[in-house]
Formats: sequence, C-alpha cells, structure tokens
Amino acid sequence: MPQMAPNLWILMLIMLLISLLFLMNYVYFLLPAVTPMEPTQKTMSYITAWAW
Repeated sequence: MPQMAPNLWILMLIMLLISLLFLMNYVYFLLPAVTPMEPTQKTMSYITAWAW
C-alpha cells in the first residue's frame, strides 16, 4: 500500500513532462505563424487542422 504513492508521483511527473513537451512543440509550430510572413494563413489553418 505505501508503494502506491511514489508510483503515482512518478506517473504524474511523466504526464507533466509529456504535456510540457507537447506545449513546447505547439509553441514551436505556432511561433513562425505568428510572425508576419507570406503564407501566414496557410500555416495557421494547417496548425488548427492538426490541433483538432
């Protein structure tokens, strides 16, 4: 029973790390779209299509 808590903490830490990685990836893809470029709308639509 006491071994359940550390495993839960490890699982939570892994989930946090994965979510952070996804967030970093999303920001990395979103940053070039935010900057004023020629194919801004195209990249934005592609990102929204990929996100949903």
